[in-house]
Amino acid sequence: MHLTIPKKNVAQPNDDDTPAGHRWNLPSWLFCWELYLIVLVAALLRLYRINATEFDMDQANIFGMAYYALHHGLLVATSNLASIGLNNPPGIIYLLMLPAALSTDPLWGAVMVALCAILSVLLTYVFVSRHYGRPAGAIAAGIYATASLPIFYSRFMWQQNFLLLFVLLYLMTFFRGVVERRKGWLFPAIFLQGVLFQLHGSTIYLAPLLVIALVLAPWRTIRWRDPILGVASLVVIYIPWLLWELHVHFSDIHILLHPTDQPAHIDDQAWIFYRLMISPYNLVGPHSLLALLVPWIKWLRQALIVLVIGGAALALVQAVWPRTRANQENKQTFLRTLWRWWTQLRADPYRCGLIILVAWQVVPLLLLRRHAIDLYPHYTIIFLPGQFILVGYLLTNVAQWLQKLAKWGQIIRFAPYVLALLIVIAQLAGSTASLLDAVRGNFVDPVLSNPYYTPLSAYQHAVTEADQLAQQRHLSRVYISADSTMQSSFRYLATQMHTPTTVFNDSCVVLPNPANGPAVLLVGAYSDLTNALVSHFANATLVDKPQRPGSVPFSLYIFNPETVQPPANATFANDLQFLNAAPFSYNGKAWLVTRWNMLRAAQPDYLTTYTYKMTGTPTGDASLSSQCTFTAIRFGDQLLAPFKLQTANPGYASLAINAQYYATSPYNLPYGPFSFETDVYQSSSYATLRTPEGRDSITVSVAKPS
Repeated sequence: MHLTIPKKNVAQPNDDDTPAGHRWNLPSWLFCWELYLIVLVAALLRLYRINATEFDMDQANIFGMAYYALHHGLLVATSNLASIGLNNPPGIIYLLMLPAALSTDPLWGAVMVALCAILSVLLTYVFVSRHYGRPAGAIAAGIYATASLPIFYSRFMWQQNFLLLFVLLYLMTFFRGVVERRKGWLFPAIFLQGVLFQLHGSTIYLAPLLVIALVLAPWRTIRWRDPILGVASLVVIYIPWLLWELHVHFSDIHILLHPTDQPAHIDDQAWIFYRLMISPYNLVGPHSLLALLVPWIKWLRQALIVLVIGGAALALVQAVWPRTRANQENKQTFLRTLWRWWTQLRADPYRCGLIILVAWQVVPLLLLRRHAIDLYPHYTIIFLPGQFILVGYLLTNVAQWLQKLAKWGQIIRFAPYVLALLIVIAQLAGSTASLLDAVRGNFVDPVLSNPYYTPLSAYQHAVTEADQLAQQRHLSRVYISADSTMQSSFRYLATQMHTPTTVFNDSCVVLPNPANGPAVLLVGAYSDLTNALVSHFANATLVDKPQRPGSVPFSLYIFNPETVQPPANATFANDLQFLNAAPFSYNGKAWLVTRWNMLRAAQPDYLTTYTYKMTGTPTGDASLSSQCTFTAIRFGDQLLAPFKLQTANPGYASLAINAQYYATSPYNLPYGPFSFETDVYQSSSYATLRTPEGRDSITVSVAKPS
């Protein structure tokens, strides 16, 4: 029995629609049982415990921008800042507006990414089955559904993770024009190229595929309105970003064209990441399930790359070498022979499709070999799922060739399918082990993500516990201390809490007003200085340590400072009142911790923070600094501002402290009646704090640490 899908009638070149008589026929792939099994496996691997999705700075920023744009009636001009320093186009924000419109929970943004990835697996089966047969579709989709890194990139919010779907859609438009010879393919191809570039700059290397498709597709498939509609669609989706570029004098485009001052160089970094993308495993942690399986599945690393190269070579040979030769005269010029070959190639849709498929894997890889910036594994998402399509194409062709062998053909023709099944089973075992390791915490924290990995479920559990603790104890305030990596996540989640919450950076500590009683303090996982200061300078009771899978937990306190009598004439008018200064030893270093009473009040506002920047100037030594940033300021709260001393025994007895205050808020670009959200922030003018006597400093004594 041959496992082949009945091919649909390909429309004639002048047809735009399916014939009316077949319009309501169900697609044949709906009756393929293996498709449902493949999609089920893909869904389980991408949706199981999806609440363990990463939710650190990038995820909080992009989902927060989508949420705030919707709830403040804003258009969007840029998304978050790229690693090379430019403001990305806003495509990802508009995509995430869909889940943000339904819920404030970032979990649904991750679910949307996973669903798009599952759809990509489904479309891979349909696309490959249509053009290369049902067995090839099952092999390609099965390997894609169980591959380790595609699963990893399917489980969290990130711009480039949407490429898993949109790159495949981009390729399918080419096949509509080049292989199926249908009209109307150029407009969506141009539009999708624009969408791809908004998701990640690496997709510019896919643009040559559009040129190749234009050369191979019959001209009658290109309608005169397609280029116009394509360019118009690009104008529409890029207008907000271009307005921003006009505002900043095209500085982002300059960065894009000149991302670094370093000269471009050629290396094999892209090839290394290309191989990694199809590896059956990636990160292996100590004592993990994956570590037990690696000896059994490591053979796949070399086997898969050999199969991919073999598939590309076979496709290239079949595309370049015509399957039939017309009768030719013996004496023909080279140019005439070349022209005949070219016309035969363009007249053969099957060979043209193979050219597109091979170019997809080869051209961007060659272009990426020369680069001026460092490459990362996610740059090679643009090749997915092409590698697996080539593997399915190779194995089915080998099976067909073996079937032609007279004696053993009917038996050994199943060998390629058995190999494909072994690959899928081995990958499924490795990917399942990796998934269980990730959700159970069997990983090395800084290795899984930079600088470390924190799942959304851990953030939400800690924040919910802090909120519930405040409500149970009838406490009026929650404070959260976080480093730069966790601040964006906590700031977004704090807006969903029932108890008023202040988030501050972990280089200082905010203590509640003693007159209002105790409050709840949640301390980030790596904010060790905060833990030390709270334990030493406040009455703090450790209530719990909310867990983070695989790493350092959070710390949850109920705390309250002592009442301190301020000295006379030591106040920055209307802002800070000096209370005392005390020596402190932490991590083998000497510190001077100054305590202040806050006289200003500032309510939480849309992505706004408030900062005190203090500078201590000793006589004959380098200046010292301490900076404290909050999402809100409550009158009467206390502030611990620590200064790290140069030595354990400083040669000075006093320190002159100057202070400045400023607020930071998002910059929304105004254009007529519209306001465009950006990821750019603006600061108010720095206000130098002065005493009632007009001095700009307060002198405090420096005691030697005991």
